[in-house]
Amino acid sequence: MRPKQSISNRTRVRHALFALLFLLAVPAYTEFNDLFSSWSEFFDFFGDSNSGMVMFPSLLIPMGGKYEGMGTAFTAVADDSGLLEANPAGSSQLDHPELAFYHHNWIADSAVETIAFVTGNRIFGFGVGGKLFYSPFTSYDGAGERISTGYFSEILITGNGSMKLIDLTDRFSLSVGVNIKGIFRYVPEAIAADQSAFALPLDVGVLARFRMPTFSSVKDKNAAVGAVLKNIAPTVYPMGYPVPTLLSVGIAYSPARPLLLALDANLPISFDSSAFPAAQFDLAGGIELTVTRFLAFHGGLHFKADNPRVSVGSTIDVGKVGFIVNYNVDLMGGLNPIDMFSATVTLDLGDKR
Repeated sequence: MRPKQSISNRTRVRHALFALLFLLAVPAYTEFNDLFSSWSEFFDFFGDSNSGMVMFPSLLIPMGGKYEGMGTAFTAVADDSGLLEANPAGSSQLDHPELAFYHHNWIADSAVETIAFVTGNRIFGFGVGGKLFYSPFTSYDGAGERISTGYFSEILITGNGSMKLIDLTDRFSLSVGVNIKGIFRYVPEAIAADQSAFALPLDVGVLARFRMPTFSSVKDKNAAVGAVLKNIAPTVYPMGYPVPTLLSVGIAYSPARPLLLALDANLPISFDSSAFPAAQFDLAGGIELTVTRFLAFHGGLHFKADNPRVSVGSTIDVGKVGFIVNYNVDLMGGLNPIDMFSATVTLDLGDKR
């Protein structure tokens, strides 16, 4: 007979899985068509005529996980492998190494697959990630006859390094970090000739964590501010178009241990505004609520012109294995959970300090 503690843990995990499946099932069986239509019409007012002026939009598609689930308001959080997209300075402040696998359904039949590893040793942090965006594509001639099929794909490789400049134990810490990226777009010649391209973007970030008053007796760093300049790069070769360069500034605060609040401000930047004007400023807000040591819920809103997004999700930790599931609603998809669904598996490869 197994110990009662094992049975209790198994029961709690079942309850957590049931709660998560219920959360994700609601949009699938509820009619929100009128609400969705009204939402779409309302946000027409915030249209951005400068959208779509850059190449490699996959750089802005969140790979998933808590980063996506909190509405991408993660610049000052950056406490897991999502830091590779949110803030490269976060790796030196990690308390355990993590290996993560991401799957993200996107528009229609497109998808994003990601693998990421991050670790820190109290002073230095390191990380590496690979991200694949792919979508089936069919080419037709003037008579409507199919002449070729293939996959449009973008492959992103990221290397991360960071260093902690100041560490005052549980009072204050300051880190800086860099991501070096290589991204390649492949378009089969049979579909469109001379459309493949590549770029070498760079991210530079800073992250400070400190202690602020709380509603509990916990005495550790519960607030943070961060800033990162993402996707700094010369023009895409050989097209001459820019990549989506972005300045993100974020704050995060935990007024009590179970609750985390975060807010990001994002400013698109153009180095050639006359030819390629920058898109509009946008905001992202997120929240995480830890219910038990193995279950947390999170949600977020990315208020972006033309295409705002709402995300809800949950994290379940079973020993050293974690599962993160998100459901997203934006104006590019529908309310079918399968269309805007992401799943992440994380592996804790060390003992949390």
